[in-house]
Amino acid sequence: MDRKELRGVRGWLAFFVLALCALGPALELVQQVGDFASARQNMAGTALASRWASYETVAWVVFAVTVLLRWAAGFMLLRVFRRVSVRVAVAVLFATPLLSQLGNLGAIAAAFGDSAARAAGGEVVAGLLRGLLIAAVWTAYLMRSRRVGNTYPGASGM
Repeated sequence: MDRKELRGVRGWLAFFVLALCALGPALELVQQVGDFASARQNMAGTALASRWASYETVAWVVFAVTVLLRWAAGFMLLRVFRRVSVRVAVAVLFATPLLSQLGNLGAIAAAFGDSAARAAGGEVVAGLLRGLLIAAVWTAYLMRSRRVGNTYPGASGM
């Protein structure tokens, strides 16, 4: 093996694992905490406060599930140097925005009714498209990267 051959979880691949496991969840956590604090304050003392608490519980569960999926994919990328790790990472990249956005939409419908879910639909679609676009960009990197192909034999061009 040539010493200059790109191999191992370094460079953009290391950044991808960091973004997948830490940066993405941290940014979502900060945004969710801020959004929830503002909404909780606006709904305090209203008839919607108990419904909000139900929605918030489900939304935190959805968030936790997506974070656990990301950590599992990151763990595989760091420890299992086979093509399956890249496949799992790609699946998680596409599953996370779907679970997050559709889970939150379902929670809105359950807590506040179908009319509230319809009103949130545009924001959900925008979040879903944003997440799928990010997933597509990272998938293109994972499929074309020489480092990824060398680190996870058979991964390039899966």
